[in-house]
Amino acid sequence: MSPYRETFPFRNGNALHADLIGGDMATALDITANSSSPVISLCKKLIEAGFDPTSPLECWRGDVLCVRIRSIGETAEFEINSHGSGFIRRRDRRRAGLLVDFGGGQ
Repeated sequence: MSPYRETFPFRNGNALHADLIGGDMATALDITANSSSPVISLCKKLIEAGFDPTSPLECWRGDVLCVRIRSIGETAEFEINSHGSGFIRRRDRRRAGLLVDFGGGQ
């Protein structure tokens, strides 16, 4: 284990560990996510696998701590916005436009 990892402990000391690989892959505890937003995808997969949604997650690229996640459950609720420039809370159901038939349709 890297000596740098001991420098950045979470307060509760029970953070899950993930490795970032390339620009589109994250892996933790034999679970791998390939996505344009791999950390968010990994959080979703960890929850689906039964991990506690309140668990924190540290994402490392080699010996460098890249991202600290306070809660995998909270992070799993996000998605990249439509402009690709930030994050928004995910809506469970996306609604299509409302189609109204006023009786004049063929």
